[in-house]
Amino acid sequence: MVDQFAYYANDAMPDRVCLSLDEDDSGVDTPGRLRLYGEASGSDAELVGVSYNAAGNWNDLDQASHQQRLTALTSIAEDAGVPGIWIGETNGKFGAESDKKEIGEVTNGGSISCSPTSVEVDELAQEIRDSFDSDVSPPDTGQTYTTEAIDGFQEWAQDALGLVTIDIDVLGLGEDGEIHSLTEIKRTGFDLDTWYPFTKGKRNDMRNYNLQMDTAHRINARPLLINHPKKGFLDSSDTVYLYNLDGDEMNTVRKQGTKDTFKDDRFNYSRIETTCKDAIDVVIGNKDWPN
Repeated sequence: MVDQFAYYANDAMPDRVCLSLDEDDSGVDTPGRLRLYGEASGSDAELVGVSYNAAGNWNDLDQASHQQRLTALTSIAEDAGVPGIWIGETNGKFGAESDKKEIGEVTNGGSISCSPTSVEVDELAQEIRDSFDSDVSPPDTGQTYTTEAIDGFQEWAQDALGLVTIDIDVLGLGEDGEIHSLTEIKRTGFDLDTWYPFTKGKRNDMRNYNLQMDTAHRINARPLLINHPKKGFLDSSDTVYLYNLDGDEMNTVRKQGTKDTFKDDRFNYSRIETTCKDAIDVVIGNKDWPN
């Protein structure tokens, strides 16, 4: 489900953010998710492909309503040098044996097009791996995953795919539509100052962060994370913590405000306590960093 910060961002700058939206989000007419896929090596993960997943069939899709996310799909794929594909699914019910899915490469040669094929769900994992020219093996039965699945597709992917799979919560866009940032959103039910990205132990998201960073570097965008309190509504003055996951960049930055630079045995990252308004300005590229 899209969280409060994403709704705030969409209300504040609807033409400057691109959201992954769920079918059960209130008032959402065009659910769909942008997803990244990577091959893992230890705690690292390297991008091999990107997909746009939505319910239904490509030929029945109202492309005008999905235009922003489909354009982002083809832009990421082209700039990162990986395939971009369409996956037609039934959100929340993914994995039903009787349910066929669609898959096909999406291209943008002035207009967005796709010629998908229909496959059984038990054939889809290999179709995805083939689309991304990946020879990884499916996970061993009973393999334990440390990242919590956000929806039916991700749960299925953890069991069947053998690739690291994450969704993109928010893409920050420039006035010309150029992608400025890939932003992960976290919600915390306790003091924001005591929360840190999970990089060790039972909840280890290190592969996810490395996949986010690898993608951002390939498309010349910023890998960001925003952590905010769990509440029903956020406004421009509410406090959030903004993280730049590219710590090597931020280690050289000296700005006013409350900022911490962290260095553990996995990666460097920097954070600053700021407001929703200033965080959005960084996400869409209006500001380099809050000051």
